Amino acid sequence: MFSKKSSFAIILLLIFLVGCAGAPVRPLLKENLSIPSGKIEGNQFTGIRYPFNVSAPPQWTMTTQFPDFMQELGYDKPSPTDQEQTELYIFNPLTQSNLQFDFSPANPHFVASQEVMEALVNMGASSLKDEWEKEGVRVQVGPTETVTLKGVQYAAKKYVTYTVKGVKREQGWIYGFTEPYQIFILYMIIGKEGTNDRQDMKSILNSFEVLMPKKQSLEEKGEKGMATKPKVKAKVYKCATCGLVTTERGHLCRPKEVKKAYTCEYCGLTVSDPRHVCKPKVAKSNYVCDACGRVAVGKEDVCQPKKIKS
Repeated sequence: MFSKKSSFAIILLLIFLVGCAGAPVRPLLKENLSIPSGKIEGNQFTGIRYPFNVSAPPQWTMTTQFPDFMQELGYDKPSPTDQEQTELYIFNPLTQSNLQFDFSPANPHFVASQEVMEALVNMGASSLKDEWEKEGVRVQVGPTETVTLKGVQYAAKKYVTYTVKGVKREQGWIYGFTEPYQIFILYMIIGKEGTNDRQDMKSILNSFEVLMPKKQSLEEKGEKGMATKPKVKAKVYKCATCGLVTTERGHLCRPKEVKKAYTCEYCGLTVSDPRHVCKPKVAKSNYVCDACGRVAVGKEDVCQPKKIKS
């Protein structure tokens, strides 16, 4: 799933999996490999194991199996016993330019933010650059970019360019997060004259979409011009079977009311998670934790405060 040269990917994966200490922010989820990754119809992929869709140009190939040629590019062939498997490979059979789409359940303690995504891809660039330069290959590092992907809360991109056997390569990665999944998109563009691989990859990423259940907003629920209803303090419940905490009693198999709850001073919502983050709070946040990515208004609220650049 990862390039032999890309030890950075393993480092980033460990950061994602370990997360930070403290109260869990989501229930523990595990990848079920008995569920097929998805179905391919023509050049359209529909995810089954994870809820995402993506399409590719007609001259590109889609497969859920590891393409053998990618071993020659330095990628390790996954073992059937690996606990995590790449869901989809897309490649141009003429140029061998390729993308890999990999989803994993986020660690219960991991707190995501845009700053965390950018820090991870920057760390990856430094690691990959060191690996290649040890073998005498000159590497140029591209800028860190914020990426917009449909249905994804946070995503950042980074890439490096280098030349192997006279052929220029651009090797990059996009790391994203949308509750409760971490998303890895690895790509390689192999420079060959007369191809449109870069534009094709752009269209592939534009078609990518994570399909999550839609939550109806207050604006959608209300009617224009009508007075809004006063906020009602919500009861918080915890499932005695699976441990999930929610304000929706009907979602749980054995609901039990939680006595200790918190009312957000920014949005007024009552929750059981003291690490709750909402849009009003984010708007006033001045610091981000350099260890876990948690945002806060005051630096005394995080363990390793770092000023957010405005």
